[in-house]
Amino acid sequence: PNAKLYKLHPSGPALASSTANLLTNAGFDTLGADHNPSSWIVFGKPSLVDSPKLAHSPPAFVEVTQDDMYCQKAPARSGEFYTVRLWARSDLPGQSVWLQILWLDAASQMLGTSIWPASVSSKWEEYSTTFTSDKPATAFAQVYARAAFGNRVQVDDVQLLEKKR
Repeated sequence: PNAKLYKLHPSGPALASSTANLLTNAGFDTLGADHNPSSWIVFGKPSLVDSPKLAHSPPAFVEVTQDDMYCQKAPARSGEFYTVRLWARSDLPGQSVWLQILWLDAASQMLGTSIWPASVSSKWEEYSTTFTSDKPATAFAQVYARAAFGNRVQVDDVQLLEKKR
Protein backbone atom coordinates (compact mmCIF):
# COMPACT_ATOMS: atom_id res chain seq x y z
CA PRO A 1 0.00 0.00 0.00
CA ASN A 2 1.05 3.61 -0.61
CA ALA A 3 1.13 5.28 2.78
CA LYS A 4 2.65 8.60 3.72
CA LEU A 5 3.66 9.59 7.22
CA TYR A 6 3.52 13.26 8.21
CA LYS A 7 4.77 14.81 11.42
CA LEU A 8 2.94 17.96 12.44
CA HIS A 9 4.83 20.82 14.04
CA PRO A 10 2.67 23.39 15.88
CA SER A 11 5.03 26.27 15.11
CA GLY A 12 5.67 25.43 11.47
CA PRO A 13 8.11 23.10 9.74
CA ALA A 14 10.88 21.43 11.69
CA LEU A 15 13.96 23.59 11.28
CA ALA A 16 17.56 23.21 12.34
CA SER A 17 19.76 26.26 12.76
CA SER A 18 22.86 26.60 10.71
CA THR A 19 25.85 26.84 12.97
CA ALA A 20 27.43 29.84 11.29
CA ASN A 21 26.39 33.39 12.04
CA LEU A 22 25.87 35.17 8.71
CA LEU A 23 26.93 38.45 10.37
CA THR A 24 30.52 39.34 11.20
CA ASN A 25 31.75 41.18 14.29
CA ALA A 26 28.53 40.21 16.10
CA GLY A 27 29.77 41.57 19.43
CA PHE A 28 30.90 44.96 18.04
CA ASP A 29 34.39 44.21 19.38
CA THR A 30 36.53 44.84 16.27
CA LEU A 31 36.86 48.47 15.21
CA GLY A 32 37.57 49.84 11.75
CA ALA A 33 39.81 52.77 10.85
CA ASP A 34 36.85 55.12 11.52
CA HIS A 35 36.66 53.79 15.14
CA ASN A 36 33.23 52.27 14.48
CA PRO A 37 32.53 48.54 14.71
CA SER A 38 33.82 46.94 11.50
CA SER A 39 31.23 45.38 9.16
CA TRP A 40 28.44 47.52 10.66
CA ILE A 41 26.84 50.54 8.95
CA VAL A 42 26.23 53.49 11.26
CA PHE A 43 23.00 55.52 11.21
CA GLY A 44 22.79 58.62 13.38
CA LYS A 45 24.97 58.64 16.48
CA PRO A 46 24.74 55.31 18.31
CA SER A 47 27.17 54.75 21.18
CA LEU A 48 29.89 52.14 21.23
CA VAL A 49 30.56 51.29 24.88
CA ASP A 50 33.93 49.71 25.65
CA SER A 51 33.25 48.25 29.08
CA PRO A 52 34.30 44.63 29.65
CA LYS A 53 32.55 44.58 33.03
CA LEU A 54 29.20 45.67 31.57
CA ALA A 55 29.20 43.96 28.16
CA HIS A 56 27.33 40.71 27.65
CA SER A 57 30.44 39.37 25.92
CA PRO A 58 33.43 41.60 26.63
CA PRO A 59 34.83 43.97 25.73
CA ALA A 60 32.13 46.10 24.03
CA PHE A 61 28.44 46.60 23.29
CA VAL A 62 26.35 49.31 21.62
CA GLU A 63 23.66 51.64 22.87
CA VAL A 64 21.02 52.40 20.25
CA THR A 65 17.78 54.31 19.77
CA GLN A 66 15.21 54.40 16.97
CA ASP A 67 17.30 56.89 14.98
CA ASP A 68 20.80 56.02 16.23
CA MET A 69 21.57 52.44 15.19
CA TYR A 70 23.79 49.95 13.41
CA CYS A 71 22.93 47.56 10.58
CA GLN A 72 24.68 44.87 8.56
CA LYS A 73 23.78 43.15 5.28
CA ALA A 74 24.08 39.40 4.62
CA PRO A 75 23.11 37.18 1.67
CA ALA A 76 19.55 35.79 1.84
CA ARG A 77 17.07 33.91 -0.34
CA SER A 78 13.32 34.09 -0.73
CA GLY A 79 11.42 31.36 1.08
CA GLU A 80 14.23 30.49 3.49
CA PHE A 81 13.83 31.04 7.23
CA TYR A 82 16.23 33.35 9.11
CA THR A 83 16.52 33.75 12.87
CA VAL A 84 17.61 37.09 14.31
CA ARG A 85 19.10 36.61 17.77
CA LEU A 86 20.63 39.23 20.05
CA TRP A 87 21.23 40.11 23.68
CA ALA A 88 19.74 43.36 25.03
CA ARG A 89 19.11 45.31 28.21
CA SER A 90 18.33 48.86 29.36
CA ASP A 91 18.89 50.95 32.48
CA LEU A 92 15.56 52.65 31.77
CA PRO A 93 12.21 50.96 32.54
CA GLY A 94 9.71 50.12 29.81
CA GLN A 95 12.19 49.94 26.91
CA SER A 96 11.95 47.75 23.79
CA VAL A 97 14.42 46.48 21.23
CA TRP A 98 13.48 45.76 17.61
CA LEU A 99 14.55 42.53 15.97
CA GLN A 100 14.42 43.73 12.38
CA ILE A 101 15.31 42.59 8.88
CA LEU A 102 15.06 44.79 5.82
CA TRP A 103 14.75 42.52 2.76
CA LEU A 104 16.77 43.78 -0.22
CA ASP A 105 17.15 42.79 -3.88
CA ALA A 106 20.49 42.37 -5.69
CA ALA A 107 20.69 46.16 -6.24
CA SER A 108 20.07 46.73 -2.47
CA GLN A 109 16.60 48.13 -3.13
CA MET A 110 14.07 47.53 -0.35
CA LEU A 111 11.54 44.77 -0.95
CA GLY A 112 9.99 44.67 2.51
CA THR A 113 10.67 44.62 6.23
CA SER A 114 10.09 42.24 9.14
CA ILE A 115 10.05 43.62 12.71
CA TRP A 116 9.43 42.02 16.08
CA PRO A 117 9.54 44.28 19.17
CA ALA A 118 10.64 42.82 22.51
CA SER A 119 10.45 44.45 25.94
CA VAL A 120 13.82 44.43 27.68
CA SER A 121 14.77 44.37 31.35
CA SER A 122 17.75 45.74 33.23
CA LYS A 123 19.60 42.40 32.85
CA TRP A 124 21.17 41.02 29.69
CA GLU A 125 18.66 38.65 28.10
CA GLU A 126 18.58 36.82 24.78
CA TYR A 127 15.83 37.64 22.27
CA SER A 128 15.18 35.83 19.02
CA THR A 129 12.58 35.43 16.32
CA THR A 130 12.41 33.85 12.89
CA PHE A 131 11.44 35.64 9.68
CA THR A 132 11.12 34.76 5.99
CA SER A 133 10.80 36.81 2.81
CA ASP A 134 8.21 35.85 0.20
CA LYS A 135 9.67 38.23 -2.40
CA PRO A 136 11.32 36.20 -5.21
CA ALA A 137 13.94 38.91 -5.81
CA THR A 138 15.31 38.69 -2.23
CA ALA A 139 19.12 38.73 -2.30
CA PHE A 140 20.03 40.24 1.10
CA ALA A 141 18.79 40.51 4.67
CA GLN A 142 19.85 43.75 6.37
CA VAL A 143 19.79 43.21 10.15
CA TYR A 144 19.52 46.06 12.65
CA ALA A 145 20.69 46.80 16.19
CA ARG A 146 17.87 49.22 16.94
CA ALA A 147 15.43 50.31 19.65
CA ALA A 148 11.71 50.96 19.36
CA PHE A 149 10.35 54.53 19.00
CA GLY A 150 11.43 56.75 21.91
CA ASN A 151 13.50 53.98 23.50
CA ARG A 152 17.19 53.49 24.35
CA VAL A 153 18.64 49.98 24.68
CA GLN A 154 22.01 48.29 24.88
CA VAL A 155 22.67 45.48 22.37
CA ASP A 156 25.39 42.83 22.06
CA ASP A 157 26.05 39.58 20.19
CA VAL A 158 23.75 39.97 17.17
CA GLN A 159 23.26 36.87 15.03
CA LEU A 160 21.55 36.01 11.77
CA LEU A 161 21.13 32.26 11.34
CA GLU A 162 19.71 30.60 8.26
CA LYS A 163 17.36 27.76 9.09
CA LYS A 164 17.72 24.54 7.14
CA ARG A 165 14.50 22.76 6.20
